[in-house]
Amino acid sequence: MEKSVILKGLTKRIGNREIVKNVNLDIYRGEVFGLLGPNGAGKTTIIRMMTGLVKPSDGEVTISGYPVGSEFEKAIARTGAVVENPEMYGFMSGLDNLVHYARMHKGISNEQINEIVKVVELEERIKDKVKTYSLGMRQRLGLAQSLLHSPEVLILDEPTNGLDPAGIREMREYLKRLAKEENICVIVSSHLLSEMEKMCDRVAVIHKGECIRIEALSELAAGKKESWFISIEGNPETAAAILKGWAVQTDKNGIVVKTNRKNIPDCLKLLIAGDVPVFEVRPETSGTLEEEFLSITGGSTA
Repeated sequence: MEKSVILKGLTKRIGNREIVKNVNLDIYRGEVFGLLGPNGAGKTTIIRMMTGLVKPSDGEVTISGYPVGSEFEKAIARTGAVVENPEMYGFMSGLDNLVHYARMHKGISNEQINEIVKVVELEERIKDKVKTYSLGMRQRLGLAQSLLHSPEVLILDEPTNGLDPAGIREMREYLKRLAKEENICVIVSSHLLSEMEKMCDRVAVIHKGECIRIEALSELAAGKKESWFISIEGNPETAAAILKGWAVQTDKNGIVVKTNRKNIPDCLKLLIAGDVPVFEVRPETSGTLEEEFLSITGGSTA
């Protein structure tokens, strides 16, 4: 896979305080990559350094092979970004806003504008004044603006913020489709854990300015702890003693073990090796991505 964005030793200090600490990331074309962390963790500062809005104290951001610090124009020419709420002229139509923006760039044709309008599904309202748009429509118009110059990288800070459930679902599906069909590197930050789980291929967990974990969502979800009931023959206390060090509770018909799915085979091997016959294994409760996130960040909420 081709690397689109590289963060190397990215650090930001304000006075004596480091708000982003030595962040290293490789992000690829065709994936939706999430920055996940509690409020104040440093996600927006990282995005601002990616887009050149904030200068790093140390380290470097490279976009499509161009360092943002030393070759800013080349890097940003390959980047589309919506940081916070997109700014539009409410008294103008959506189309006029896009035409106005296109004049600031070379070589954007009317055909390109019309094509992008179709991509973000605003054909029916594009000639209406922006002040009549819903928040979701404004978000899509902001996306259209960021896509006009055919960027290789799309960076979005809280793209579903303020949207209703239908708008969140539309935005999620659109970004996933954009990454796969257009082979664009899409980078999003969000405090909505459930949405990151549905939207992203991989996430970086940001906590107190540090990247403490980078993982595919499928792997992060696989780490979720669940409660498993194991039916055994014999004294449950004996089984619990064999599993010393595990999170075990005894039951009259067996034991309940709290662990993730991948550890269950090892658990059964220990019981069988200790001459404890096992009759049944079944999940009792499933953990959530939020529980796993809280365990990683030591209990901080997003």
